[in-house]
Amino acid sequence: MSQFLKNISYKSKAMNAHGLHSPLVYDLYTDILAEKKSFYVYGFIDQLFNKDGDFQVKEAQLLYQLLNKYDFKKGLIMGPGQASIKRVMSTISKDLEIDLEFKEGSHYEFIHFCSDCSASDINRIPLKSYLGELQFISVSHPHKNVEQKALWEELTTNSHVSVTIDLWSMGISFPTNKQKKQHFTLQNKHFQF
Repeated sequence: MSQFLKNISYKSKAMNAHGLHSPLVYDLYTDILAEKKSFYVYGFIDQLFNKDGDFQVKEAQLLYQLLNKYDFKKGLIMGPGQASIKRVMSTISKDLEIDLEFKEGSHYEFIHFCSDCSASDINRIPLKSYLGELQFISVSHPHKNVEQKALWEELTTNSHVSVTIDLWSMGISFPTNKQKKQHFTLQNKHFQF
């Protein structure tokens, strides 16, 4: 199926806050996705993009809001543009520690796979063995290429991942959440990239 038809299918399934029966997903939708917000760091994101241009502005803005909301302290960012994304995320807190390479034995709270991750990026992480520790995994453009699709499929079908959220331009999963396994397709008006 072409990207255009897949996008049409996504839009026909995408929900808003009405009908969301998961407190986690409802809170995420109403706090981050429903309304367009502006933060002082968005100016820094724009400056960094104008300087480096190796990441998506909306991707950085959405990731900034997610990490800020959940107050994570240690994470891993993989793929093209990861150094720029790390600089942006480091503005959240001096306590935030982000690795750009997987380190065996590290206890990550989140992992973000940037756009155009290659199979080698994804295969460097023994993801299945870390799902019990992770709080959050995000995948940029989960429908874009074979590698991104395979990673997103692995997350949505894995029994240790309880909540997955498809925003079309980003897939978000919560591996250790205590609720039953559910998949949501949500409207994403402000963070399409």
